Amino acid sequence: MQQLLDRGDEVVALSRRGRDAPHVSDVASPRLEVVTGDLLRPETYRDAVASCDAVVHIAGWISTRKRDVDKLRAINVEATERLWEICDETEAKRIVYLASIFAHGWGKGSRPCDETVAFDPAILALPVPYFGAKRQAELMTWRFVEERKLPIVFGYPGFCIGPGDTYLSSMRIVRDFVRGRAPAYVAGGMSFIDVRDAAAGLLGCLDRGRAGEKYLLSNHNLPWGSFFEILRGVTGARLPPVPLPRGPALFVGRLAERLSLGGLVSEGDLAVMGSTWFYEGSKAREELGLPSRPLERSVRDGITWLRGHGFLS
Repeated sequence: MQQLLDRGDEVVALSRRGRDAPHVSDVASPRLEVVTGDLLRPETYRDAVASCDAVVHIAGWISTRKRDVDKLRAINVEATERLWEICDETEAKRIVYLASIFAHGWGKGSRPCDETVAFDPAILALPVPYFGAKRQAELMTWRFVEERKLPIVFGYPGFCIGPGDTYLSSMRIVRDFVRGRAPAYVAGGMSFIDVRDAAAGLLGCLDRGRAGEKYLLSNHNLPWGSFFEILRGVTGARLPPVPLPRGPALFVGRLAERLSLGGLVSEGDLAVMGSTWFYEGSKAREELGLPSRPLERSVRDGITWLRGHGFLS
């Protein structure tokens, strides 16, 4: 949103809490209109969609806990379907959909996958209900592209690092490390990207992306151990987290989830960390101009933002 405003666009933002939502409350711009509404209630935003030249769908909800399966489906699948219905009714000319790498697929071992890789159903066997919801949303969205010809461009950001994570959807792990509350991890790997680069990639999808095409917004493929070494270098922490065997770690996560120990990670968190999610972002760099900041800078800027907004003392 901020990058759209910075370049002079008129922005209409949908929020269930209106101007009270943390991600819009501090944004002061005469070019920003905040509409109070809910994606599950199309009557609250139909007119707003009809007034826009393009729609960027970045709303969603993430949880790795099995008890949240119904809420995950409502917010990620049902709400998305209702938005596409409105886009179809209002004949939206341009649409960008913030899709999930976990709904796209994964590579083989440490080899990154690209946009041509087929989805592996084994992903749905992991104890992460979020994956199933996002896969359902993805398949449903493709039906709107194929059957109703909605001009949707698919953008798949990696694990976002950097400033502005109001809801700690991905920076929670950085906060916990700085606090000394991440003593161990499960050895896997993740594809990282600065959140500002991911936003620029979505703008590239909006401006130059081809309808019906996928774009993986990814820059840095690292084992978690290497990522924590970067955190050590930035923070000066003495001891690195200890790698744990996958099986016992998942058992501990499953036990914590069943006992509703909210301070501990869930089985799903550890299943994600213990798998390898590496992605090739060359298509986005070539077609969209996807930028790439050094990951160390993203971490440093993210920690500065966490401290400045009261998440760290």
